[in-house]
Amino acid sequence: MLSLNTTTSITSLITLLLAYLLAVGPMGFFNAWVGKMVGDSTAEDRGLLTLDPFVHLDPIGLICMLFCGIGWSKGVPINMSMITAPFRNLKIAFALFGETVLGLGLALAGLLLSIISGLHPATATMEANSSLLFAFQSVLVTFVFLVLFFAVARFLYGILLLAIIMLSKNYQSYATLLSELSFVILFILIIFFGRHLQSFCVYGLLWVCALIGQVTGLLN
Repeated sequence: MLSLNTTTSITSLITLLLAYLLAVGPMGFFNAWVGKMVGDSTAEDRGLLTLDPFVHLDPIGLICMLFCGIGWSKGVPINMSMITAPFRNLKIAFALFGETVLGLGLALAGLLLSIISGLHPATATMEANSSLLFAFQSVLVTFVFLVLFFAVARFLYGILLLAIIMLSKNYQSYATLLSELSFVILFILIIFFGRHLQSFCVYGLLWVCALIGQVTGLLN
């Protein structure tokens, strides 16, 4: 017979897995779609223009997410040499930060849905309830946290890439090289700043939740 701690651990792993699969599909697809819209077909050529979460999951990132609480999805490459005028700089910014905007939008939508379903995200993981509704709410809140985490990580990656590009004399070669090494850059960011990102996302989530509760009165 499974102990309470074992059951809780298994439930937490299943919740993380479901939330991860829900998050990586739309975010990976959107990143690939944005690249295609601005003229970069690299992600599409690699089969990443799909909502299938199993295409976008990174095995090592998933394992780290399940057992360490910090993980990542498969990096969607950006080949800036394929992004041309007009409005080239605007297209590059959209390619770099489009996923961040989508992540914030998904996080807000998930947060509103969790509140409408009657759950206060701040106490989602503290209540002992085995109902189907609570399982849905737990996955939803974890999803909100993950897309917010991915959005912030992607934003940091974009800022780092832009900074190195601006400091580079050989624009095209550095941009292409760094886009191919996006996984390594994101890995380094998550390893060194993952815990800080987690704290930022948690406090940001609770602050937004409190603000929405005050405005709408849904949490009273």
